[in-house]
This record gives sequence, C-alpha cells and structure tokens, in this order.
Amino acid sequence: MSAITESGRRGLARIERLFDALADPARGERTAIAALLGYVALWTLYGAIAKGSQDIHADMSEQFALGRELALGYPKHPPLAMAVVRAWFAVFPAADWAYYLRSFETRRVLDAALAGLGAAAAMYGKYWSIFLLLGLGIAALADRRRAVYFSSPAPWVTIAVGALALAPHVAWLIANDFAPFSYAVVLHGAGSLTSTIGAALGYLAGSLAYVAVPLLIVAVVARPSRAAVKDMAWPSAPARRLAATAFWAVLLMPAVIAPLSGLLLVSLWSMSAFALLPVMLLSSPLVAITRRDAVGVLALAVAFPFVMVALAPAIAFAIHSAGPAPASAHGSLLAQPIEQLWRETTDRPLRIFSGFDELTDGASFYMPSHPLAVHVLDGTASAAMEERIARDGIALLCPARSSVAAADWCAKAAVARARCSPPGKQIEVEVSRRYLGVEGTPARYLIIAIPPRQPQASPSAQEPLAHCIARHLTAAE
Repeated sequence: MSAITESGRRGLARIERLFDALADPARGERTAIAALLGYVALWTLYGAIAKGSQDIHADMSEQFALGRELALGYPKHPPLAMAVVRAWFAVFPAADWAYYLRSFETRRVLDAALAGLGAAAAMYGKYWSIFLLLGLGIAALADRRRAVYFSSPAPWVTIAVGALALAPHVAWLIANDFAPFSYAVVLHGAGSLTSTIGAALGYLAGSLAYVAVPLLIVAVVARPSRAAVKDMAWPSAPARRLAATAFWAVLLMPAVIAPLSGLLLVSLWSMSAFALLPVMLLSSPLVAITRRDAVGVLALAVAFPFVMVALAPAIAFAIHSAGPAPASAHGSLLAQPIEQLWRETTDRPLRIFSGFDELTDGASFYMPSHPLAVHVLDGTASAAMEERIARDGIALLCPARSSVAAADWCAKAAVARARCSPPGKQIEVEVSRRYLGVEGTPARYLIIAIPPRQPQASPSAQEPLAHCIARHLTAAE
C-alpha cells in the first residue's frame, strides 16, 4: 500500500513540474509543443491498436484514392484534403480563426492577406466552411468598431486575396456543373420542413453533447457565478465580444438556414465552431481556477490517453466480435487475390480498379500497385474514363451471390462489363478476418480481371460498350 502511495506522489510531482513548465513564460511554448506531440503519439498508438481488427476508415481510403490524381476539385469534395494526403504519402509509406481575428484587431495588410488565404484554404478543405466565413463576417458587422475596420484596406484585401486564391476552384466548379453540391443535396438535402427542423434540433443537442465533458469540468473547477456565466456567454469587452459573436454565429446559423434550404444537419459538423470554446470558457476575468484544480485537470488530461491505450485491445476485440462492415474488414484481405488474378490475366500493370461501394477505395489502398479507384459499377463512367479502361484494362470486385440489392447489382454489372470486353479471368474467393485467434464472419467475393483492349481493324463495327452492358444487364434481370 505504501508503495502505491509513494508511486502516486511521484506521479503527482511530475504533473506539478509539467504544470509549472506550461505556466512559465520562458518554457511554456516549447513545453506545450512537446505535450501536444506526446498527445499525438499516444492517440496515434491508440488508433493503431483499436483499429487493429479493421482496415482504415472509408474516408481515409477515399482521400488516398482521389489524391492519386490531383485536381482542382472532385465530384464529392473540394481538393485540399486530397492534396494533403498525397503530400503525406509522398514522404511516408502507404485554424483560420486566428488570422481573421488578428486582421480585425490590427488591420494590417499582411494580416488581412493571411486572413484571405486562410478563408480560401478553409473552403478548399470543406465547403461547410462557408458557415465559418459567414459567422466571421457577421461578427465584424456586429462589432461596434466596424466603421474603423471597414474604412481600412484590411477587409477588402482579405476579400480580394481570398477570391483570387479560390478562383481556380470556382472555375472548376462551373466547368463541372457544381458536381460536389449535387452530391451534397442527394446525400443530405431534399428533406421536408418537419424533418429538417428535427435534424436542426438534433444538431444542436448533439453539439451540446460533444462538449458536455469540458463544460462539466469548467463548472466543477471554476465554480463560476451567475455573472461569470453571463460574461462567458456574452462578454462586454469588445475583443471578447467579437470572438463570442463569431462563436455563436458559426454554431447557430446552420440550424437557422437548414430548415429553409431543406438541409438535414449532422451534429458532427459543428466541430469547427468549437475552436473558440476555450476562449469562451476561460477568458472572462470573472473566472478563476485554483492551482490545485488546474493541476487536477492536467493530471486527468495526461492520464486519459494512457487509459485509452490500455483499453484499445479490448475495444478492437469488441469491434471484431460485433462484426465490422465488409468495407472495414475485408479490403486488405482482398488486395492480394485481386493483384494475383490480374497478373495471371495480363503482363500489363494494374492501373484501374473498381469495386462495390467503399471497397473500391479500401482495396485500392492496400494493393501494392495502388491502381486508380473508379466507381464504374455503381455509376456511369465518362467517355474519357472508358477510353482509359479500354487502353489499360480494369479489375472488378463485388460481393458474390449477395442478398443485398446493391451488391447483387454490382455483380451483374461486373459480369455484363466482362462479357462486353476482351476475354479475361474471374474467380470467387472467400475471406474472413482473424483477430487474436478468433475468426470473423466470412464473405464471398467475385473478382474479374479485364485486360486492355487490343487494337481493332474496324472499331466502328463494334457494338457500343454502353449498349452492350445494358443488353446483358437486361438479360440478367
């Protein structure tokens, strides 16, 4: 018992020293950087272990697949995330708020230009950032110092630089009929007034739930008075009022606009608003936290990732036992048989791959050749893509004999394309993921390798590919 007590005292002493280093103006910044790097390392370790029974997340494999060919835009997303992923994997194996607020306070041209670049970068990363930018604009218009700000060059430099940086992507959107917005409307739009109001209320409730723990911690350690809570939510100081207006506008504006536009909100989208939550909770002069409580919060922050790393194997096993979705469980297992069948079919490199739903990007990520992932089995390929497929060939993957309608259609579409293409090979394989000695649920898949088309003497005499595929699909019904 005394040994445990002594160990606890030594641990608390280390936390005290870390607190002193963070609070020391001379050491604070480098200590904070070191602590953040440690946090990144611990949570990366947690993710690697907790996800050990699954493949990478579908969003990650999609970004990798899209980043194989950089563009000014993509059918579902703006391009920044794909460029970042491409840069990351060129080295490794397979917040904008600050600039804006500084520009408002200083009105310097350099800060204004950086604010414009930050705004453009936000839009290149996620179209949801339009609410971030509108919220910041509302904050500037509502501030009592707006006359001084808008009579300076700063806002106009910000707008000009941001518009110039965003212009190439806007041109791409126009040329491609605003395809990402069409995707967003199909996925989250066209809701009734009742459903969109319900989704907006769910967005607000979910957003509150996301920050319930930090709100509770502040309430316990700061024990704010009613006046302090009021000053947190709506401060009187101009600089803090600007931040508060931006916070509330970014958080609440989607809930007001969504019912009017038929958009079904998701509470996860509120994350960008919470960049200012620490400022809201801790910047009031009426809030005071004792050293003892601050050290306790720091101890909790240090201990939490270690606890989660210790629990990670159990979490991974629970996910494995519950049976993750096929896209999360089988992509890496199917990479080898796809590559092997392709090598048995042709000596040409595998450059293009298409599969069922999220397996398209997932399996492509794990193949050594990293072929271009295209969605020709659950969509219509462009004429340019059909030319590439004819020139380079394609490997196809679908669930075999599935009772799911979409998966069954995938298999029929793959077989139809194979019958309208140069003779290739196809196999069925059964795979199951094994974790800690326990087999997961097995599943069967159809793999088809279609080699490149050989030059024809009279290509005009061939039946158009689209007509041929449609004919075989009709016959399969």
